[in-house]
Amino acid sequence: PPTSFSPAEREAVVLSGSSISPCSCTFSFSSVSEAGSSGPAAAAAPLPSSWPSPPSSSPAGGEAAMLGDSCLSPFFSSCFFLSSTSWVSAADSSGPAAAAAAAEEEPPSAAPAAAPAAAEVPPPPGAEAEGAKREASPEKPPGDNAKPQPPLRTLPDEELNQTHYQALGLQRGAMPADVKKAYYSKSRLYHPDKNPDDPLAVPRFQRVAEAYQVLSDQSKRGQYDATLTMQTACGNLGVASDPRATAFVQRHCYVPGRLVEGMQIEVKHVNYIIGRGGMQLQHLKQQSGADILVLHTQLAVNAQVLVAGAKENIDRAMQLINACIAEWTGQCAPKDGVVLICPTQQLPKLNMLAGQFQQIFLTLGAMVRYGSDTRVIVQGGPNVPRAVAWIQNALDWKGQLLLHGGQAMDAWSYAHYCEQAVGSAMGRSTVESFVFLLPPTDPDAATVRRILCVALCVNEEAERTSTLVELATKALLQHHSGRPVTGALTRAATSVAVHAEHASLDAQAGAHLLCALHSVLPVALPAMAQRFATAPLFKTLSALSQALVDPREGIALRARGFTAVREAVRDDGQWHSWHSLLVPDGPLAGFWEYLRQLVGDRRHLLAVAMPPTEWLQVATLMSSILRVCVGPPVECDSKHGLRRFKEVATAVPPNFQTTSKAASLVAAPAAAAEYAAQAAAPEFAAPAPAAAAPVVAAAMANADGEPLTLVEQVEEVLLGLCGSDPGAYVLIGMVTQEASKKVSGVSSERLSKKWYETYRLSFELKKVCEEWRVRLVEKARDRVNARSQERTAEGQRDRELRVAAAVLPSLKADSLPRTLRSPELAALLCVLSKGDTRSEKGSLATALLARLCQNGSAMVAPKEFISECAPFSPALLMKTIVALEKHRKERWPKEMLDLVMKAGALDMHDQATRKAASLSTIATALWAAARRPFEERMTTDSGELLVQSAGLRLQAELLSKNVLSPASSSFRPFAQMCAWIAHLVVTVQLSPKVRSDCMETFKKLATACEELGRAPDSAPCDPEGLCRLAMAVGLVVREEKRAFGTEALQGLGKVLAQRALDEAYDWKPPQLAVLASAYSAAEVKHEALFRQISAAAERHTSAGNEWSSEQLMKLLNSFWSLGQARSLEKLLKALEASKALDRFVKGANPKDVPMLFNVLVMVNSHGVLEDLAKQQRDKIQGMSLSSIISVLKELRPLNDSGSPALQQFKVTALKEAVHLTGKKAPSRSDLKVLVDAAREDPSKALPLLTKMASSPALLASLPSTEASWQELKEGMSGVLTPFVSAKVEVPRLEGACAVRLLLAIERSTASTSLAAKMAPAALCLDESAFVAMPSLLQAIANRLEAAKLNRVSTSSAEAPMVRELCKVLVKAAGKVAVGARPAPIASGDTDLDGWVEKVERCILEDPSRRSERNLESLDQLVTKKLDKVAREAKDALGPNWLAILLLRSRKLLWSGGKTAVLEAPRPRLAVRLMADAAGAFLAKELLKEANALETELDKEREREKERLEKELLEREVVERAEREQREKRDRERRELKERGERIERERERRERENAERERENAERERENAE
Repeated sequence: PPTSFSPAEREAVVLSGSSISPCSCTFSFSSVSEAGSSGPAAAAAPLPSSWPSPPSSSPAGGEAAMLGDSCLSPFFSSCFFLSSTSWVSAADSSGPAAAAAAAEEEPPSAAPAAAPAAAEVPPPPGAEAEGAKREASPEKPPGDNAKPQPPLRTLPDEELNQTHYQALGLQRGAMPADVKKAYYSKSRLYHPDKNPDDPLAVPRFQRVAEAYQVLSDQSKRGQYDATLTMQTACGNLGVASDPRATAFVQRHCYVPGRLVEGMQIEVKHVNYIIGRGGMQLQHLKQQSGADILVLHTQLAVNAQVLVAGAKENIDRAMQLINACIAEWTGQCAPKDGVVLICPTQQLPKLNMLAGQFQQIFLTLGAMVRYGSDTRVIVQGGPNVPRAVAWIQNALDWKGQLLLHGGQAMDAWSYAHYCEQAVGSAMGRSTVESFVFLLPPTDPDAATVRRILCVALCVNEEAERTSTLVELATKALLQHHSGRPVTGALTRAATSVAVHAEHASLDAQAGAHLLCALHSVLPVALPAMAQRFATAPLFKTLSALSQALVDPREGIALRARGFTAVREAVRDDGQWHSWHSLLVPDGPLAGFWEYLRQLVGDRRHLLAVAMPPTEWLQVATLMSSILRVCVGPPVECDSKHGLRRFKEVATAVPPNFQTTSKAASLVAAPAAAAEYAAQAAAPEFAAPAPAAAAPVVAAAMANADGEPLTLVEQVEEVLLGLCGSDPGAYVLIGMVTQEASKKVSGVSSERLSKKWYETYRLSFELKKVCEEWRVRLVEKARDRVNARSQERTAEGQRDRELRVAAAVLPSLKADSLPRTLRSPELAALLCVLSKGDTRSEKGSLATALLARLCQNGSAMVAPKEFISECAPFSPALLMKTIVALEKHRKERWPKEMLDLVMKAGALDMHDQATRKAASLSTIATALWAAARRPFEERMTTDSGELLVQSAGLRLQAELLSKNVLSPASSSFRPFAQMCAWIAHLVVTVQLSPKVRSDCMETFKKLATACEELGRAPDSAPCDPEGLCRLAMAVGLVVREEKRAFGTEALQGLGKVLAQRALDEAYDWKPPQLAVLASAYSAAEVKHEALFRQISAAAERHTSAGNEWSSEQLMKLLNSFWSLGQARSLEKLLKALEASKALDRFVKGANPKDVPMLFNVLVMVNSHGVLEDLAKQQRDKIQGMSLSSIISVLKELRPLNDSGSPALQQFKVTALKEAVHLTGKKAPSRSDLKVLVDAAREDPSKALPLLTKMASSPALLASLPSTEASWQELKEGMSGVLTPFVSAKVEVPRLEGACAVRLLLAIERSTASTSLAAKMAPAALCLDESAFVAMPSLLQAIANRLEAAKLNRVSTSSAEAPMVRELCKVLVKAAGKVAVGARPAPIASGDTDLDGWVEKVERCILEDPSRRSERNLESLDQLVTKKLDKVAREAKDALGPNWLAILLLRSRKLLWSGGKTAVLEAPRPRLAVRLMADAAGAFLAKELLKEANALETELDKEREREKERLEKELLEREVVERAEREQREKRDRERRELKERGERIERERERRERENAERERENAERERENAE
């Protein structure tokens, strides 16, 4: 398709006759653009299965589709989707055929020559049929009356070309929750209603909806991702699409669980991936399990690889492809070769050497090729080291070597690596064979230090404070720990740098290195530098050694040394340190001086130096010399010193022939190993003298550590007599004679011909020349060889562990030596698990396991893991990991745990190169699998594989019929394996398939056990094996709910009862307890077996053997649970007589108390019973409710005992039971037991019942509101009856029952049948309950009134019950108080009464008060105003808390509906109306009593009259008061007026008097003036 269309051009290309709707655009196929200009990601489109449904406005008959590329599958319709952004509909198309024709006319723009080079894949089956079906049903043209739609506004290019992920703003790997969240966010953002002015809001909103429709469906999303991957690959190749890639994607994307992912590689690497004839590509597919398609063109720089399959297979395939490319280009080394990295300055020499690559191949058989400009790959054949030396010699030994494991090393390290690997495999030194790998010049000081640290398996940083001489000494002495001395190590230890440092030391400090060099002289001489070999002091050391071992003079020297030791060391058996012995004036100093003089006299002849006097202070040297001279009873140790015992038989020195070879300085492994391990033994520990074990001891135990039976011992002897021909016949007499020597005293059986004939599973008889001969059958030979191999492996493990114990202290997690082999890594893990595994040891364990499980960056295959770790089995490693887990904080890598488990599963069966693991090894693996960290992985594929493999091994052992034979010593480990398989099946959530397979296996095991029961005499009688086998079968029987296996336990019980539990077999108490527990778990009763178990237990007790508390409790619980406790009466009495029962009772757990009460009551041990009650009174809080109830049942017969301790224990038990009922409601029978127990002691225990009746758990245990009438009646009766009979007030419980009763009445229709159904449930409530809840009384009376009881026949079956209910209602109505504002009746529950009062006040004082209120609104009102009260009531009463409080109210009415009436209930009126409606149905007396009730209506009339009279009287009083008030005010007003008038008259009088006085004064003045 063209890739340069603009948005306007896309809108313009419209087929004629088509209409454009706001939700779709119509294009021809030739116009569809994949927006290649926007990059590969923009060209993504979903597959057809991810389409949303087409819009309703699209043309009729048009099919909508989304197109990802131009090569259409038959599933594609004729309509295409452009860049996943808009709908494309074609009304004129005729289905897939027309689309295919259009595709053929418009091929991709890329030239056919540039198409990817891949095999063409045919279309999926059924495609042609589906296409023909679509062609047969042509589409109908759109109707003529279709309304034209406005054109859809096109989105901008950057939005149009977005993928679904980009449209939602997500990444490819987004989680479903993120997709949903992004869709909601985008849809709210682009919703047209929120953006009315945005013309792009509609297309954007549709775009987001389409993206979410595809990405929210996992199937559609997987297909869409596959298409994205394909288009990305095609875009990277420079083509729009490719039919092969399309077919590849379609072939896989429709398969559930398959994914398609892509990756890029360079074109030049394509041939490496495909290989000659495609063999490499097929190999990659087989290894990974994924399908791979390689796409490349001549013009593209990079090729594209499509990988399809499961996620893990895709990852594996990509890892293999990258590893293949890395191996070919020299980034990592091949398995059979190395990579040589050439320095830049040596490239000219490398180019000159390129012409010799063919010559190297022809000469040495090693292929040499270039991986890159600076990397050369050398691989193939055993002469790879020689080819490397050839190239290194040309490069002046400056090239770096890269090994297959990723290790990079120089020429010296590579030489050491090669020689050590070959030397370890051959068990000897190979210095002469690898001299050619050593550079001709000595290494410098830094290189020397690096070589020595590599040889010591330590980090250079850890040994930075050590001198070169110290490192060289330690490295050389490792030869005595089993590590070979290499030429590189020898050259480094004798280099110029070491020699210069050694020369600066004094004689005493330098003696250690000389001793170490001398101890490895025979193997290191070819590579040793002459500067040390010809040194005078080194030659002096050789002279001393020769003098001590000289045939003539050596005996005298050793005698002198032995005498000196006797004089220096006391015979006290204590160690005397070298510090106290090697003193200048001591006896040993005299012996050393004698040796110096002896060598000094011959120094000129021997060309040696005089031994220095300071060598006396060198403990290593002196211990090596004295070890040659002394022997028992004297012990010599280079670290601890000397010690001598008193048992000295002779003073003659040990013979030379017995000591010289093992103790000479040339081969002194003990001294060398002790010197090398000085840092690893910080504490003083004297080594114990070794004791020689008899040769026969190795053959007396099998691979499982169990003693061999007589048959197996004879098998060992017979195979040894066969020599090189294991199938040869041997005379019976010869076999019997040899076997009798080894098994003498072990068995009393006579090895006759009849005996051999008895065991035909092991022996085959044949008469040759009138003489009977015998040979081993093939399977018996395999068993003997397996036991022999396991013993050999055990010895190898011991050697590896000893080496690991010396190396471990110097290791760190971040600096593990690269030369450690897999057995050494496994040994280090084992040693680490036995010591301190905390702090930094945790990271070291992880590092060791990672090195063990990984080969470079990839995980090792399970089969290779087993072979590389030998002699350490995967089961042993699992056990080690479990031990290390105890002190770890970080988690183990899951893939490593899975690898170990897969290897353990593979190790359970025979392989081509090795035998299957022993049964005890398998049991160890299963034991570890049941513990952390493996238990967390048991639900994965690796864990289920382990269980399946163990089940198959179990079946194989059953088919061999050897493990269930008394002649086999493998029965015990076989039974342990069965027990652990059963444990895993019971405790792990296995998949149905694996679980079904395991059950089939156990069915076969059960059949085998049944066969044992038919022939008890031929069954094994090992106590441990039988109890474990019974436990395995018992667990499965309990898990399968006795679907099968009970007959198997009966068969085993027959074997045990008739034979195995005889006195001849030593049954221990733990075994008896496990055996009884097995039958108890399966609930299988076998009286004969339990009698034998009881007899065996009595024998142990009478013999003075003690039982542990755990064992006895397990035994008693098993007998008690099966009702067999009477069988243990003699045992219990014996324990009581010996006062042992008191000890067990004191240490009993609370869970065992019910059983102990039962057995103590059974044996009438009242004293011990009282002690038990005293001791357990404080521990009763740890008992369960069922246990307490069991105890109370056992205490009922002892009520008359009068024991204060028992009574106090009973009260405490009741208190705890009441506390527990608040968490879990008791059953009806248990509730009755509790109430009856409380009634027996009312003064102390009866008040607890009120608290128990108020527990939320008990309220919640009532039948639901949807229960039937029968269930409601039974539930209410079962809960209320015990409390009613005990006369206990239970207002909360009665309220909960009343609520359920009213709700049940509310959902039923009023009828006569309703009255009959309602009466039994209502009668569960007593009369006081109706009095306390007037709303309940009124509601039931109203229902009975509507039921038309006058039509019910008095002789009908339901009539008595209904009449009784009416009688209760009438009686209760007569006791209901009637008043103006009646107060609620006190219930004795202060909290409940307080809640009722507060709720009434809250509702009635609400300003928005109405006559009726909805319960939900009342709930919200009370919760809002009385939050604390609402929370308390809801927690105590449950979800119906408000209904219960309304029923208790005297001011509010609730009749079971959704509303409550805000007025007081009228129960008396309702009862009178009910009685009037019932008429003759009620008895005359009852009817008369009902009519005599003073109803609430009468009371209300009287209250109204009294109110009116009172109001009139109050009005008169008010009017009188008002009249008096008015008169008073008038009187006061008149008085004020009169007072004002008087004041005014007085003022006028005074004014007149003043005026008169002034006039008189004026006249007087005038007269005076005159």
